[in-house]
Amino acid sequence: MKFTRLFLLILLCGVMTPSLMQAQTVNFDESVDGELSGDNTMPTIFGPLGIGSNTVTGTVVDALGASPNVDVFTFQVAAGEQLDSVFLDVFNSDDDLAFIGLDDTTSFPFDAPALGNSPDQSQFIGGLLFGGGVGTDILDDIGSSGIGTGFSGPLQAGDYTVYLQQLGGLTVDYQLSFNVSAVPEPGAAVALMLFGIAGLARRRR
Repeated sequence: MKFTRLFLLILLCGVMTPSLMQAQTVNFDESVDGELSGDNTMPTIFGPLGIGSNTVTGTVVDALGASPNVDVFTFQVAAGEQLDSVFLDVFNSDDDLAFIGLDDTTSFPFDAPALGNSPDQSQFIGGLLFGGGVGTDILDDIGSSGIGTGFSGPLQAGDYTVYLQQLGGLTVDYQLSFNVSAVPEPGAAVALMLFGIAGLARRRR
């Protein structure tokens, strides 16, 4: 029985060890960390998001105005993890409207002028005109708004790029939280079940 318990403990450690090597959460604030990229082809790179809440705080200004400011960044959801939600934590603007686009690559296919010219929306997976509803999860809305090819969350492991802009001459201050969790591995569930069975058998003896 001691050998069985030792084997199960080793198995549990083997399937759970990757979680000990997870990435750190991202907490990026333009006012502290500098401007995000405004180039849809060369986003700011965050790398893998950590398990938990990853926040991005920034400002966008009329993308077609005299002094445009759009924000573009790319991140990864690591293997064995998933993006569960994107919460709109802060949104300050007089017109209560901005645009967020999402693609499952390391760049976004269009810049502001191209987006205003009826682009081929099969080139990105989702988009949303957003603003109201601070404190709500907008991930599923990005995927189901009818902008882009569409998706349903959670989003699985891979590369993703976010494109943010505002039209209308006003400034938008925002904060978004990207919430990541580990996907339960079948091996871990089996090992836990076997561990429980072994414990039950030991108690019966």
